[in-house]
This record gives sequence, structure tokens and C-alpha cells, in this order.
Amino acid sequence: MVSVIIPTYNRKELLRRAIQSVLNQTYEDFELLVVDDGSKEQSLSFEEHKDSRIIYTHFDTNRGKVAVLEDGIKMARGNYIVIVDDDNELLPTFLQETIPLLEKSPDYIG
Repeated sequence: MVSVIIPTYNRKELLRRAIQSVLNQTYEDFELLVVDDGSKEQSLSFEEHKDSRIIYTHFDTNRGKVAVLEDGIKMARGNYIVIVDDDNELLPTFLQETIPLLEKSPDYIG
């Protein structure tokens, strides 16, 4: 139902918290696309999450946030797209509260 995209570049510790905030959602029908824009630091170990909803893509070169977001949007399979910066965290009920509002108002853009 929902594709959550986290673009990232060299922010492993912040990224870990952003990912966990998505995995802690009370609404569970989502995929999590982590799109790494050529980070030079050690990539995050996704084995620690053991969650099949996480799709991790790493690019070899840094192309900028817009290019990474475009790639994430192309990969997204959900009806809705939520973009979370790698230094942000979602409250646990964010998707549960937001999706019904969007369902009620399909023309809503904001």
C-alpha cells in the first residue's frame, strides 16, 4: 500500500534511527526503500533488521538527492509514497493516521 523512501548519504547512525522509526509503525502494509547515494562509509548491516519489507539500493557514485529520489520513486510499488530524510524519524502511528486521510480525500495533494 505505501512505499517509504529514505534517501541517504554517509549518515549511517542517523539512518539506523530513521529505519527503525519506519519499522516501528503500527500500520504494517509498507515497503521501505533505502536508497544510498554512493556513501563512502561502511554500509549499514541490514541483517540486523531481518525484515523483508526493506529494499536497499546502493549507487557507486554520489549523484545528488534529486536523482536518488527519482530512482526511489521509480522503484516504488505502493499506492502512496512517503519520503523520510535519513535524519528524521516517524512517530509510530504516522502511517496509521495518514493513510485513512488520503483514502478519504484521493484528490488531496500536500
